[in-house]
Amino acid sequence: MTVQGHALLRRSSAMLRPVGWLVITGMCAATYTIGRHSVETSQLILLWSLGIFFPVLIVRLIATAIFTPRRRGALFVLAASVALWAAGSSAVNASKLSEQANFPAPGEWLFLASYVAMAGYLIIDARHRMSRSLVTWLDVAVVCGGTACLSASLLLLPVATASGKNGLPLLLALLYPLVDLALAVLVVAQVVLRLRPDAKHAAITCLGFMLLAFADGQFATSVSSATYDFGVNLDAIWGLGFAFIVGAACRP
Repeated sequence: MTVQGHALLRRSSAMLRPVGWLVITGMCAATYTIGRHSVETSQLILLWSLGIFFPVLIVRLIATAIFTPRRRGALFVLAASVALWAAGSSAVNASKLSEQANFPAPGEWLFLASYVAMAGYLIIDARHRMSRSLVTWLDVAVVCGGTACLSASLLLLPVATASGKNGLPLLLALLYPLVDLALAVLVVAQVVLRLRPDAKHAAITCLGFMLLAFADGQFATSVSSATYDFGVNLDAIWGLGFAFIVGAACRP
């Protein structure tokens, strides 16, 4: 690609930067004004917002990947993660227009795949610096992985078993905020190991995962209803989380 093409992509990515924030603001304003008296209207507002918000993030990631060859693979993986999460969210919210969607919905695997892709993005994005600390990194991975498995065995499974027939939904709902926190810890570990030297980039990424953890945690507290019962506030927090993660990924 020519220098002019790279410059055009850079300008396009920069111009798309505020769009996501504007969509979140507009979604909240529209929901609290014209959509507050009608569930169907608020769901339509949300679906239209999703149809703008996530494509903008994906286009921005692809544009950044094209003019940043060194990070192209990582950014494409993150774009796939955002696409998977958008597909799952759209499927859940579309089903709520006709009937209250039951948790977990058939499309719940899209969210799980999205989180796997997020972890892949973080690892791939730091891979070009990993050779200097490979042994230490493997030690950290073994310790963190073992701790996560032990925590799941000692905490999640007993809680799920005690919940009877609602055990599986509860286990799945609790898994999401734990994964978010694990991804935030992974970013911190990369900073400690000097695999991610940009401290501001890491801080913004961690903030994004913490927002996702907060929203997922709030959702987990209401999973006893066995439905996707959450309001526009949680939708906005999820959106802010992705906006921060993608914004950090697209930083020069």
